[in-house]
Amino acid sequence: MEITIDMDAAAVAKISEVKQEGDRIYLDFEDGVGPFPATAISCRLDISFRLILVPADYPEDGLSIYDTKLDTAIGTVWLKQGAAMYLEERTRLVVDPDYQRLQLTSDSGLLASNVQLLRMDKKVAGN
Repeated sequence: MEITIDMDAAAVAKISEVKQEGDRIYLDFEDGVGPFPATAISCRLDISFRLILVPADYPEDGLSIYDTKLDTAIGTVWLKQGAAMYLEERTRLVVDPDYQRLQLTSDSGLLASNVQLLRMDKKVAGN
């Protein structure tokens, strides 16, 4: 299945406020695997995604897990292959008009109600 992520103008604007020239972008499914774990817990009852921006010279240790390339309005977004099962062919990243948070939606409905937008510095995550 080929996944595309469309973004509304509000999502592009929100991300552009944080994104810097040369940043690499990762759509991270929080499963406890990879260089950006939010918690040590990998068993969740909800689906949680984060959009993580890192500078071009960020250490590449652990980033090879993001092996699926998606072309989007903000540039290339990298995704873990295992996360693709939670998305649909036509996924949209939109801004919730009431709370101004990023959400992943599809033709089926809401996939993730609060996609965190994070910028990491050159420090290796977790250290």
